[in-house]
Amino acid sequence: FVVFVVALALFVGNSATKQPAHSTLVVVVLVGLTFTSFQTLGILREIGVAWYSPVKEIMDFVGIFAFDVKELRVSCVVPYNPVVTFGVRQTVPLWSIIIIVFALSAQKVWIARRFNYNFSHRLMNTVGAIYSVCFISIVVSCTLPFVCYPHPGGGSSVLQMPSVLCYQSSEHDAMVALGVLSFLVIPMPFCVLCVYATVRFPTWMGSSGELALHRSNQFRFLFGRFRPERYFYAVILLTRNLLLCLVPVAITATSSQVFCLILFLSSFCL
Repeated sequence: FVVFVVALALFVGNSATKQPAHSTLVVVVLVGLTFTSFQTLGILREIGVAWYSPVKEIMDFVGIFAFDVKELRVSCVVPYNPVVTFGVRQTVPLWSIIIIVFALSAQKVWIARRFNYNFSHRLMNTVGAIYSVCFISIVVSCTLPFVCYPHPGGGSSVLQMPSVLCYQSSEHDAMVALGVLSFLVIPMPFCVLCVYATVRFPTWMGSSGELALHRSNQFRFLFGRFRPERYFYAVILLTRNLLLCLVPVAITATSSQVFCLILFLSSFCL
């Protein structure tokens, strides 16, 4: 899954600046919508609803798109440890960067002699494309320890890891620390960068031609999907995705969670 996403990001994030062919654009849009749909279904796994077959199997499958390594059945090979499992889950976005660096380095060696190859631009566009597509999965993974369900006799457990008691065990404390650290290291800087680039975009485009070209190539993953006058749409979509991910964290009542998810999804369609 990670390799496929990296390959797609290498193609989309570093495609030529000219308008892509219609067939290519359709394929890219469909793939992006498919990934977004699977990740949105992954959010539904975080609400307190008992899913039954065949919906349960579908929800288990989309867990892979949220970096849920339990669905890969690795516990059949190594002993299951919730903290280690959660920690490995947080490293998936970082591993994608390592794969991208190696892939771009190989690409640079292969074609740099024939073409003008800007490594930093390609790296930013590829990483940005991956984090844009997988933003929901990354945030859902970080917030997993904060999504708990209550016990009939008191107390609560992590929804996706029922063996971990919320705020009553050292395992949960470690997972909370890892989740907060992961959020501060990956999603938050990415959001800040996107907001900064969006605020500065009009100034960049109004400056000299060289600076405008440099910034447009650098942030193609953010602005390339929309018309120039709608450059801020990327941040709007990013905000929607962040709000969707935070619904299971901020709201505990299942009915309210469903209502808010429907509200956010429908309001951003207007």
